[in-house]
Amino acid sequence: MSPSPASKILDSLPTVNVAIVQTAPVFLDRERTVDKAPLKIDEGGANGANIIVFSEAGISCHPVWGEGWETIRGAGRFNAD
Repeated sequence: MSPSPASKILDSLPTVNVAIVQTAPVFLDRERTVDKAPLKIDEGGANGANIIVFSEAGISCHPVWGEGWETIRGAGRFNAD
């Protein structure tokens, strides 16, 4: 009896369940953002994940308004003077 397609990949490798975590950081609070990670890891593991992946910006903790918004054309909108 051959294994079902859901249990094997490429006829010999076991299936790997991957959880992709997309969660918002706690606004400007690195410590509370990092505290969320173990909760998401536990959640992924409880749902059968073998690998749990976070996005590159999962723990960003930097304001997005400093990433190119300060162009010459838009600078007047953000300056107090």
